[in-house]
Amino acid sequence: MSKFGSLLKISALGAAVALCAQVSAATFQVPANYSLELVDGQETGYNYSQFSRTLELGPGRHQLVLLFKHFW
Repeated sequence: MSKFGSLLKISALGAAVALCAQVSAATFQVPANYSLELVDGQETGYNYSQFSRTLELGPGRHQLVLLFKHFW
């Protein structure tokens, strides 16, 4: 197989992995001493468990706003 064929296979595999990574959902663990203020510009309506401090995110880009709460 030529160098071009190998490079083409590697490029195709990389593109497939990138597409799969963007399609899958994700979770975000809110660190201790922080509170979740906004998700994608909204104060409510997002899937957040205060008990486990875990936020479930759908596919795509998201914006998170966290507030540091310094507890002594």
